[in-house]
Amino acid sequence: MKQGEKNMGIYIMGILIGYMILNVFTDLKYRKTKNMWHLLFLIVGLGLTYFAGIRTGKEIVIVLVMALSCGLLLETFKFSSPGDTKMLVVVALYVSNVVEESAMLTAITLTAFHLLFFWIASVYQLIKILGFTGAIKDQLEHAASIFGARLPKKEIQLIQSFPGACSILLGALVYAAFTIYQNGGILA
Repeated sequence: MKQGEKNMGIYIMGILIGYMILNVFTDLKYRKTKNMWHLLFLIVGLGLTYFAGIRTGKEIVIVLVMALSCGLLLETFKFSSPGDTKMLVVVALYVSNVVEESAMLTAITLTAFHLLFFWIASVYQLIKILGFTGAIKDQLEHAASIFGARLPKKEIQLIQSFPGACSILLGALVYAAFTIYQNGGILA
């Protein structure tokens, strides 16, 4: 890896971390973010990615379409909001610049990490509400209902409005950390 490529990865991670911290702050404090911020960081990310030659135009489109598809799917099942989808698209573009996986795998893996941290927060809330054994029983009942068992429906409001920016931030950081670890301590 050339020195210029290494510095570009550091600049990209700096911009990404700044964007995510700004998003998490506004998401936690005001419960909304500005569309212009997402657009601005997306345009900057597109320029960096394309003109630095990190990804081809086709790979950029694949990352954006896959991240958008994953975000819209999460919105359909009420796991995230439109702001989370926008953040997921922007973060997937930046993360794709510093990981070696394919464009499609990058978007899917980032979404999986986002869901993992969302699930951890949900289970934590469930344990607070039902206790440890009650939470295990509830999760087993949910698993049984997936396989067709007819059980009485319980509505437990776990997380009324979980800020998805937090789980996307954690997911992106863990994904980048795994990549750095796999590459022997350097960015891709």
